[in-house]
Amino acid sequence: MKHSAQHINNEVTLSWDQIHRDSVILSNKIKESGIEFDGIVAITKGGLFPSAIISRELNINYIDTFCINSYKNKTHNNPNIFKLCNNDENKRLLFIDDLTDTGITISLIKRTFSFNKDNKFSVLYTKPSGHDEADFYVSKFKQNTWIVFPWEIKWSEC
Repeated sequence: MKHSAQHINNEVTLSWDQIHRDSVILSNKIKESGIEFDGIVAITKGGLFPSAIISRELNINYIDTFCINSYKNKTHNNPNIFKLCNNDENKRLLFIDDLTDTGITISLIKRTFSFNKDNKFSVLYTKPSGHDEADFYVSKFKQNTWIVFPWEIKWSEC
């Protein structure tokens, strides 16, 4: 898929418009699967923005968060969980994140959370090392590509 993004030295800066378009595309892929979800779990912070759009597109009102962080600047660290989502094994949940880079975040959530086999993971973008962890995605990037999301850009840098 072609991205309307700025490419500089293995770095891609995505726009808000691109995130919105790709969130709608992801919603359509989820709709086409025929799976209906009881709720959404946004994986913070990157999953918050696509979750808002996807919840509207799929008419899902229940949204929870799973707060985890594994990056500081461009350095990958051991994942740090700040908040777990509610664990209702009777709900079919759609977990949403911006990117699966290595797959570590999704693997950790699956190990930490009493995972219902009907729960699914969706991301806007994948990279080869994390690709197999996503049930739904919009497009792939090369592993060595650094993606800059619009919510990561400070106002002073605009």
